[in-house]
Amino acid sequence: MKTLDKAIIEYHIPIQSAERVDRFNKMLKEPIYKTTEEHIEILIDKLVDAIEKVGDAGGWYTCDSIKVKIELEYEPEDK
Repeated sequence: MKTLDKAIIEYHIPIQSAERVDRFNKMLKEPIYKTTEEHIEILIDKLVDAIEKVGDAGGWYTCDSIKVKIELEYEPEDK
């Protein structure tokens, strides 16, 4: 079976508290940093967009499917 289209998503989610993010953003006077929860929401939006892109390319035919493979890995800070 031939795959019509693929989407690869790579995204790094930093683990940060809202307080820390607020402190850094106030120091910089602009909202550059995001909380962990905000990064997760961005990733979910990217996943939905990728599913729609692949589905649109394939045609959304009944009985076809969209294969999703998600690999998560924890990256500890270098200490």
